[in-house]
Amino acid sequence: MTEAHHAPHHEPAHHTPIQQTPYQGQGGLLDAPPKTTFVMGFLAGIVLTAVVGLFFVFPSVAQNAKNGKVAGTTTNSNTNTAPTVTPPAAGDEPVIGNFRAVSDSEHIRGDKKSPLTIVEYSDFDCPFCERFHPTMQKIADEYKGKVRWVYRHFPLDSLHPNARKAAEASECANELGGNDAFWKFADKLAGESGQSTAEKLTTYAKDIGLNEAKFKTCVDSEKYKQKVQDDYNDAAAAGGQGTPYSVLIDSKGEKTAINGAQPYESVKAMIDAKL
Repeated sequence: MTEAHHAPHHEPAHHTPIQQTPYQGQGGLLDAPPKTTFVMGFLAGIVLTAVVGLFFVFPSVAQNAKNGKVAGTTTNSNTNTAPTVTPPAAGDEPVIGNFRAVSDSEHIRGDKKSPLTIVEYSDFDCPFCERFHPTMQKIADEYKGKVRWVYRHFPLDSLHPNARKAAEASECANELGGNDAFWKFADKLAGESGQSTAEKLTTYAKDIGLNEAKFKTCVDSEKYKQKVQDDYNDAAAAGGQGTPYSVLIDSKGEKTAINGAQPYESVKAMIDAKL
């Protein structure tokens, strides 16, 4: 606010002002001294600016609070400081449901009498499962006699339309070559997620020494369609909502979820805590 807006009224040069105490008029703002008028106008401007500012800022603050954002936190700006990671709430952890007990006839890697069991529900065309597979291979190699790895099918059809057929094909590999053939076939599939075309499946079967014609006949028959579906249903009952989803079972039957493609160090820590 400038003085021009509140400049005092000047009488003509020829006019003789009424004799009174200087600037003692009716007590209004216009009768105040120029300095007082300026200060009061200046303060009024500050108040007005503050009110307008709150009008625009408050809705933004309220919206951020609603979205769970806290003022002063870093989301992902171009700074050299890593953003703060908020750990998931307890409610975000999967609830482990009741699933079928492990039998000796399942796909087991490792000593069947191992005190710890990891049941993995997986999808051969899932890129995260491909990332997790080497972790489990390393666990199986380094914890021989201590951990057994059980594989169950959890094909996510909406994301990976060929995954169910790949799962059925792995069962055919098991039929023709036994448990060892299943794991060889699984290792090839997991190493090239998203490549489960009919041609690729046949190539993998041939690569591990299976009879190509018998393999094709088995896959075309869809004889293991229900078995794959049973595994899928079991995954849902176990609490699986995505792949990979695994459950660590200790010698007392206590269960711990391994959700997603956890790194080797994390899985190792879970195992060591149970041994």
